[in-house]
Amino acid sequence: MVNNKKIEHAVSGKVFYFAPVDIYENDAFITMFVDMPGIKKDNIDIDLNKDQLIITGISEEDEKVVKDIKDGDDENRTLKKGPSFLYREFRPVSYRRDFIISDIDSEKVRANFENGVLKLELPKSEELRPRKIKVI
Repeated sequence: MVNNKKIEHAVSGKVFYFAPVDIYENDAFITMFVDMPGIKKDNIDIDLNKDQLIITGISEEDEKVVKDIKDGDDENRTLKKGPSFLYREFRPVSYRRDFIISDIDSEKVRANFENGVLKLELPKSEELRPRKIKVI
């Protein structure tokens, strides 16, 4: 399924798409899976400020495609302005999601990015975790 919901950042004017997200919860953690295909690990920003979580993934134009065409055989090396696309479906896409998540232990948040999916483990603060109270 293609996610075509997008927003325009008020300051930069850059268009961001909503990254699809699955969120799970247990007694100790909130776990999020954020789908960001085409994003490199180094281009992901995760900001947690008080109760606001902002996840941003910025893609870069894939210059390798253009370079491969320019460095191809003699016929393709004559391209001076670079290639023009006959048909293009692969486009650089940037993602952003904002969440309000309270009572998270920000010092213990873990993030892992593999195969285009960001996994965030957000531990709940100790005060929120359920406890058994022993009756004496």
